[in-house]
Amino acid sequence: MTRFPNRLKKFLPKGSLTRNVAVLAGGTALGQGLVILCSPLLTRLYTPEDFGVLAVYISILGILAVVASLRYEMGIPLPNNDETAVNLLILCLTIVFGISLLTLFGVWCLKDQIVAWTNVMALHHYLWLLPISILGIGIYQAFNYWAIRKQAFSQIARTKLNQSLVLVITQVSFGVLGFGPIGLLLGQLLGHVTGTSTLASLAWQNTRKTLKTVSLNSIFLVAKRYKRFPILSSGAALLDGLGSQLPTLFLSALYAPQVAGFWALGQRIVGLPASLVGYSVAQVYLAESARLARDSPEKLLGLFWKTAKGQLLIGLLLIVPLALPAPWTFPLIFGKNWKEAGLYVQVLSPMFLLAFISSPLGGALDVLERQDLHLLREITKIFLVIGAMSLVNANDGKPLIAIIFMGIALSIVFILNLGLVWYSIKKGCFSKTNNA
Repeated sequence: MTRFPNRLKKFLPKGSLTRNVAVLAGGTALGQGLVILCSPLLTRLYTPEDFGVLAVYISILGILAVVASLRYEMGIPLPNNDETAVNLLILCLTIVFGISLLTLFGVWCLKDQIVAWTNVMALHHYLWLLPISILGIGIYQAFNYWAIRKQAFSQIARTKLNQSLVLVITQVSFGVLGFGPIGLLLGQLLGHVTGTSTLASLAWQNTRKTLKTVSLNSIFLVAKRYKRFPILSSGAALLDGLGSQLPTLFLSALYAPQVAGFWALGQRIVGLPASLVGYSVAQVYLAESARLARDSPEKLLGLFWKTAKGQLLIGLLLIVPLALPAPWTFPLIFGKNWKEAGLYVQVLSPMFLLAFISSPLGGALDVLERQDLHLLREITKIFLVIGAMSLVNANDGKPLIAIIFMGIALSIVFILNLGLVWYSIKKGCFSKTNNA
């Protein structure tokens, strides 16, 4: 199975963008597909409360990990020479160690408060894993971007697949042994760091001769040269991560870990397949919209509507059969303890459909250099989610009511995203037409 990326390359045009995207997306999709296939076994080895602990842990980790190297890793593929890039790589690794130490200190000081805020008592025993996870994810990401610089996409795809294999094997093994939530958390941790040695070895082969150019002065210069990443990108990424993870944290804090576990399983079973399809569409849409923005901006709106209609049709065929019968299929597939998760998925089906239509189109905001609208969208998401949960909490709403309100809030965000993309295209085409 781990040879899949190399086998896939044989059937794709040599040196093409399609080849690279397909290899990377194929390895990732195969790995995530394995996780989904093993979910019925995992839901019988672990309780909804165990999955709730995992969901809250991943949410906290997801917020912090996006700034593990202050987004400097995104600059690694950019320099014209390896001497500059290797100094950027060392800068990233240094920052990752620093952020991990800060996280360790924060966990030590705020452990009781974090447990109280999230309403997950079991986290008290497992928060020590957080700085280790951030260290592992940060190091992997730094070497991952070096591999992107060297266009080593088959190696990256292999690590993505290996990560899923290790995650599943670890979680199933510890589940059989009855380890409880620590089995899920350790599986997640080992899955994150798997493949780091492979990419580190690739970086070592490429940088042995250039490492002698690394110096404090050079690191300082590249930190200054690429300062827009920590100043601008890290803030936007932090807001994005916060907006994405707030629902899980709120559901756990207001109710119980098992409610967060139901939410997380629904996201995995319905949201993940949709996001994998959406990822492929987003790549193609991004490339085509970038070409049209340069050559034929008046055609951008047509591409927007064509893609949106196509996503609507695929979404109806993909999401509706999964979501509508979920209250009956979830207990059969995942066990009787997961019926409520199926109900949540059914209630959230309009939100899942809107997310499927909207998310791949958001890349047009970057193509048209409307990062201001991207930031507006993320800020709006945070306010809507907080508003929805505050309203539910003030009226002592039941978990299902909270899920409905959360679905409405996120649906508004996805509709807003479509509106912002449409607006930016209309305004962009109008200005370009006038300038011509």
